[in-house]
Amino acid sequence: MPAPTITHLICTVALISLIIFMQFFYAQIVNNVKAEVIRRELKDIANHVSNTFSNLYYLLNSSGSSTILRKNLEIPDKVQGIFYYIQINYTDGYADAIKAYLIDDPSVYAVSWLVPGLKVNTEEELVVLSSESDIVACCSFSGGEFLVWFETD
Repeated sequence: MPAPTITHLICTVALISLIIFMQFFYAQIVNNVKAEVIRRELKDIANHVSNTFSNLYYLLNSSGSSTILRKNLEIPDKVQGIFYYIQINYTDGYADAIKAYLIDDPSVYAVSWLVPGLKVNTEEELVVLSSESDIVACCSFSGGEFLVWFETD
């Protein structure tokens, strides 16, 4: 009689521990899936901002005038209920990419490359918060250089 009881006891303990441990693994998988969904949404936003700067650059380049072009960015305030930053990354004064990342977790981000030849206007905003009222992408031509930056209202 003791053999079936011990076997039953071992299986019951194993089943209970399996149920407890599976919750942790399931939570990790859910967090990974949520982070991937957020990355995809941030990638769409970064691509939209990058394409907007590219379009402004092409319009300004084809017009040949020294003016400032501005376009309101129509982007969501939150991604999965979380605010995020949009940043113009640059190296040696040249704009490289647009980076969108979460306020709560900067390791969740997306990058979209910019057209070569754009410079940043370091006197203006290069990082904006998604919750700001109106975010405007700006591009200007002055001194033989195309400059990009953000403005907020």
